[in-house]
Parts: sequence; C-alpha cells; structure tokens
Amino acid sequence: MSEIEALSIKNEKIQHLNKELSKENEELFHQYNHLMIRNNKFLKRIEDQQKLIESLYERISELQHINSKLLKLNDGYRNHFSTAIDKRKANVIPSNDAIATLDPDDIEALYERWKLFPGQLASNGPNLRKQMVMLLHLSNNPMMNAADLFQITGVGGVTGARYVSVLKKAGLIKYSGARKKGYYEITEEGIAFVEGKLKLHSHASLSDGMPGLQPKGIKIDEVIHVASHSHLAIDSMDL
Repeated sequence: MSEIEALSIKNEKIQHLNKELSKENEELFHQYNHLMIRNNKFLKRIEDQQKLIESLYERISELQHINSKLLKLNDGYRNHFSTAIDKRKANVIPSNDAIATLDPDDIEALYERWKLFPGQLASNGPNLRKQMVMLLHLSNNPMMNAADLFQITGVGGVTGARYVSVLKKAGLIKYSGARKKGYYEITEEGIAFVEGKLKLHSHASLSDGMPGLQPKGIKIDEVIHVASHSHLAIDSMDL
C-alpha cells in the first residue's frame, strides 16, 4: 500500500472521529443548556423564597411591634385598675373594721325594734342584725352603691340583695339612679326608725309582698318581688 493510500485512510478515520466528537459535543451542549435552564429556574425559586423570607421577617417585626404596644397598653390598664382597686380599698373600710366602728348598743337597739317591726316575721338573729348594720351604714353614708354597701356590711351579693329587698319593702331604704350606676340611700322613714322616732302600726307581713309600713312617697304597686330586687342589686354592683 502506497503512502498516499495510507494517509487517505487515516484522514477518513480522523474525519469520522471528528464527526463523532462533534455529535457528542452537540449532545453535551444540549445537556448544558438544559442544566442552565434548570439552574435558572432554581435560582428564581431561591430568589422567590428569599423574598418570602424577607416578607415573613417584616411581618414578624410588625407583629413584635404590635405586641410591644399591646404589652404597654396592658401594663397601663393593669396599673390603672391596680390604682383604682387600691383607691377603692382605701376608701372602703373592711367589713370587720366597719362593723367595729358601729356602736354595738345601737345595733342591738335597732335589732330589738326590727324584731317588732310590723310584718317582720323573720327570727334569724344574725341575719336581722346584719340588716340593721346595713341600715346603720346607710344612715352614716348618704349614698352607697351595692358593691360598697355589701362589702362594708360583710355580706355577699346574693345575701346583700336579699337584705336590701327586705329593707326596701319596709320603706327604710330606696334605690336611686340608673340600674348599674345607681346607689342605695336611707329614706326619711329609715332615719326616723334609726332614731327611734318612727311610729309603728300593725300591717300585713313583709312576706306578703307589701311593706310593713306605707311610707310617704312609696306606692304599693312599686313594691317588687324579692327576686327582682336581688337581680337589680346584683346588676347595680359597680365592681
């Protein structure tokens, strides 16, 4: 074989190899482009996630700011209510000390008169004395809301409501003002009863739904059942 033929065969092999390499290079180029496209998509998703994270950080910062304001507001309310409670405690004498400031002889004298009050059929001594303690406090304080009156007398809401209902039916006290912002005050008949100047007359029982006396300015149809008075008294508590 001549040298020219050998070179020709070699050249054909080189061309064939060149074609194979070109084909493989094209495939690799396509794969590269595909990977670049996927990489760009991943970069876009990472960028979107980064924006989302930044947005979440902003929201967290806003929520922290709002929470800080709410905590300050809550502290303000807590301080306000604590101050109000302290003032209330300073202005309202504890029940035991309040009762101690009353003259036991006055309580006993009222208790004896209260037992003989027309229509007064109750016989529970402690309850009757508590009612007279309540009446004495109202005689010493022109106006008292339900919460203060019950606290200074040392009774609960339900019991206190029952006591004021009995005293109202007897015409010794009355409720004035709005339903929740009103107050209890002693009547002229109540003052006369405390001072021992009230003339007692025999009437129907208090449990019959009528007052033991027919006080001036109080009509029979204004007397309400105990339950309704209890509801009114509890609702009027200004806690």
